[in-house]
Amino acid sequence: MTFNKTKIIRVTLLSLLIITIIIAVVLYSSFNVRFFLLKALQGEENAYNTLIKINHNDIMALKGRAFFYSFRGLLNRELSDRALTDYNHILTLHPDDIDALKGRIGIYWARYHRDKFSIENNLYMEHLIEDCSKLIDLGEVDYNTLYIRSAANYDLGNYPQAITDLAKCISIEPDNPDPYALRAEVYFLNDEYHKAVKDMMKAHKLKPETYKNSPEAWLSRWIGFQLIKSDYEELDKSYTRMIENNPDIVGFYVNRAWNYIELEQYDDAIADYTKAIELEPDNAAALARRGGVGYRFKGDYQKALEDCNNAIKMNPGSSIAYYFRSLVYDDMEDYKMTISDLEKAIQFDPQWDEPYTKLGDLYIKIENYDRALSFYEMALTKHTHIGVIFKIAAAFDAAGRINDAITSYQQYLKYNESPFIFGWNEDNMKYAENRLKELENL
Repeated sequence: MTFNKTKIIRVTLLSLLIITIIIAVVLYSSFNVRFFLLKALQGEENAYNTLIKINHNDIMALKGRAFFYSFRGLLNRELSDRALTDYNHILTLHPDDIDALKGRIGIYWARYHRDKFSIENNLYMEHLIEDCSKLIDLGEVDYNTLYIRSAANYDLGNYPQAITDLAKCISIEPDNPDPYALRAEVYFLNDEYHKAVKDMMKAHKLKPETYKNSPEAWLSRWIGFQLIKSDYEELDKSYTRMIENNPDIVGFYVNRAWNYIELEQYDDAIADYTKAIELEPDNAAALARRGGVGYRFKGDYQKALEDCNNAIKMNPGSSIAYYFRSLVYDDMEDYKMTISDLEKAIQFDPQWDEPYTKLGDLYIKIENYDRALSFYEMALTKHTHIGVIFKIAAAFDAAGRINDAITSYQQYLKYNESPFIFGWNEDNMKYAENRLKELENL
């Protein structure tokens, strides 16, 4: 019995000694030893918490816990906030701590993308610019820091600074397409369209699977803004500058050709379509446009049909070729063939809104308003275009459906409040305003 008591006392004393040694190790050994010992006993998060309780200003523990929360807080705002609190504490103690600055930038960058349309987004961007600038002042002039600062400056409208940083990004990583693409965005919004297209072409060349058809897409986007203002003379000058700088881009000729149609310079339009075809002889869409736009507007229906027929032979599944041929038949008042071609266009591209709209227009001509309305409504399911809303209102009006017409005119005028909405038309707007007053007074 005495032996057992003695043994118990010895074991107890030994345990206390071991505990004392552990506490001493925790208090006086290196951070790594303390952390891994506590982690084994308590788990990672509690290990950091214990170390920070022992020393509230333990930088290593604060950094470790901040990273722990950051990694797990990508989709969890609460954990992300905890990480931000720790990084802020570190930077209060050591304002030039590079790791903490990079960690805080990482959190704001993630929120910048996740909460793109949040009212807090401007605040995130300002923090990003401030922290990235601090890093750069500390000598951390790397690609990621410059790119993040350029993106924040871009979103805040600080275009000169964004362009400067992106130029540095390109000098660091000349084969990375992303800074070219972002700089194209900046140039575009800064009205430097030829530079925008040049950068987008570079991004497209470096990574075509990501930046698909970018030169043409960018030109089309810019055209949208110019078309809203119907500034065709200015468009002509800009197209010409772009073609001079990039004479082998088919999309530039195709788009300038359409601008010539607006200017009623039909021979010039046909010449540009022809140049596009010379550059890409197998481009069925360009061939169909030369026929369905160029020759059609000139009134040469024989050549128009010839081009469209050849485009269909070249690409039997081309919805564009059938669509443009339908326009020729429509002008020739061959409505049976018009309907057939528009149905083929829908068959080959059921998501394209234009064939539905044109079928609606055709049924308006023959006063089949119910059929016209059904196609207009289908067009709206593919793409919300306020011009189609106006057509729906006019169709209800023509059909004598007064209440529906009033509702649709009101909807059209609501959408049409800004002249910078694509499809805005001043004449249609005035007509809708006057007609709505008349109908409401019936």
